Amino acid sequence: MYALQEELRRDRYDTHLGFTHGMQQKLLPIALILFAPIRRLPSEILLEIFPEAFAFERPPPYHLDEELERLANGRLLTLSRVCVRWRSIVIGTPMLWKVFQLNSILWSTSSGLEKTMQILADGLERSLQISDHLSLPPPTDLFDLLARHSERWEVAQITSSIKDIDLSVLKGKLPIFRYFLFSLGSSKSPEPLATQVLNLSLLDNITIPFEQLNLLACEGSGPASVARAISVMSKLRRGAGFHLQFFNRKQVDPNQPIPLDVPPTMSTISWLSWRIVGGTYPRHSSHALREFLDSLTLPNLAELRLTCDRYSRQKLAWPHQEFLDLCARSGLERCLTVLRISDVFITEEDLIQLLSRLESLEHLEIADKEGQGTDLLLVTDTFLRAIALPSPSSDTQHPIPRLRHFACASKMGFTVDVFIDFVASRLERRSPENPLSIDVRPPPDNGTVLHRAAPVHVALEQLVARSKRRLRYEYGT
Repeated sequence: MYALQEELRRDRYDTHLGFTHGMQQKLLPIALILFAPIRRLPSEILLEIFPEAFAFERPPPYHLDEELERLANGRLLTLSRVCVRWRSIVIGTPMLWKVFQLNSILWSTSSGLEKTMQILADGLERSLQISDHLSLPPPTDLFDLLARHSERWEVAQITSSIKDIDLSVLKGKLPIFRYFLFSLGSSKSPEPLATQVLNLSLLDNITIPFEQLNLLACEGSGPASVARAISVMSKLRRGAGFHLQFFNRKQVDPNQPIPLDVPPTMSTISWLSWRIVGGTYPRHSSHALREFLDSLTLPNLAELRLTCDRYSRQKLAWPHQEFLDLCARSGLERCLTVLRISDVFITEEDLIQLLSRLESLEHLEIADKEGQGTDLLLVTDTFLRAIALPSPSSDTQHPIPRLRHFACASKMGFTVDVFIDFVASRLERRSPENPLSIDVRPPPDNGTVLHRAAPVHVALEQLVARSKRRLRYEYGT
């Protein structure tokens, strides 16, 4: 009797196991699809995804706990807890630990500084010999820790006051240093970027190899700042870039600009950017820009960018004669390929004249402006006809024959047919593999003219449809 009961029990178990196995076979394909498919991705794909975990910016106000989590790459560490494989990828990949951005809130307290030092030390250990990207106005202890790894510095952005930091420890220890963004501000200033006292004087004491930089960016205010920055420009290697952000602060006499007293300077940089911030006195800004260009000789300049922080209120006048003189000294007609002057007030006559000198120009950015009671229009029928190319059989010379990208913030003060004729003349000379690019937008803060761009859009579509050439165009906001 016992044997029969045991046999029946085993039979029930076998039936249940058979049923369970059958259900498992049916559910397994579904489970394989639903069960974290990302975990089955190859490591190469995961390494493309993981950096997105910490690619975020947190707006102020900053809080210590949040900044410590960001410095420690807290989101990345969360991913490392998913499984053993992910942890080995996260912890064992130095490229994921190469960026260190330090905020002053991190050392606002002694405990915060202690935690920051530990997190930074761990991060530097994980990054091994990978080049580091630094953004720092650190206290001495943190800077000394980072300086011990200076052979891995590739990018550094130093902001705020660094009077107490000994930069001499970096001498001869920056073999791969390429990008240096330098801002000397007063930590007591309500505007941290508005340099009041230091005036870039510490550039004399910075023992970095300027000749190996790809980019040097300086921020400062006052004539001494500009003169100091320009003197460093001459040390940069051929093909490097230089950006100067000039804070036009309140002067002693608003009617009398202070001269920069910049000595003649020759530099072989290929990229130059000048930005005016805080346009309290537009006349001072324009005067400084004229002196700036008048002091330079740039025989290898390929790109020039002139910008300011206000579109219509700050009247940054175009330094026409100074630019023509710069062209003559430097031979810009043979090397300048990119000109970005959307923020500058320039007349149509001056613009056409300067473009007639720039045979090598390929990329042009300009903008209409709002004047006192009347608008200053650049993109007009007259201008478009002046830069339209003649037929291939014509011997007539027109400005900027190599133009391939034209961008304008326009109030649409031109005739659509004339604009299309201009585009068609340029399009005809482009090869299929080297298309023409057109970008037409309303001026910032002036969306009322957007509806006037619609006919331009329609006409460009029709032009593309009947043309055998490629055209890239954008219009609107």
